[in-house]
Amino acid sequence: DDNIAKAILDFKFHDKPQLAKTLGVLLTNKAKELGISENSLLVPVPVHSKRLLTRKYNQASLLAKYLAKEIDLKYSNNALKRVKHTPHQTGQSAKVRKKQLAKAFNADKTLIENKDIILIDDVFTTGSTVNLCAQELKEKGAKSVKVLTIAYTAL
Repeated sequence: DDNIAKAILDFKFHDKPQLAKTLGVLLTNKAKELGISENSLLVPVPVHSKRLLTRKYNQASLLAKYLAKEIDLKYSNNALKRVKHTPHQTGQSAKVRKKQLAKAFNADKTLIENKDIILIDDVFTTGSTVNLCAQELKEKGAKSVKVLTIAYTAL
């Protein structure tokens, strides 16, 4: 849907954090279909601190916070950190994304061990970002990792 695509772009790149609620409703509907356990922890895909300086907010974090309130689950902005600054992934191939994102994430074992993680992001494109995040979460002891996004991009 073109309206959803425009809303996601505005939310992510045009300083419109107020769209978190509108897009959060879509995410909430998808979450209810996913079958989420009470042991689940919502974890947003993190952005690097340098990116936060220009964007001012992490769109995935705003979505996770909204979703946590709507379906009464815990979320953590500290469970997964982006420790390596990378160029924007938009327009990059899966191979390039994977190379750029290598060792970009670090999970806090004390926050995720034996938890069912619901990884939150805005868009699923090649899967490189969420796959590397999920791999890091599993390596640090997450019981399971599911991915929840508003939309996916057809390549």
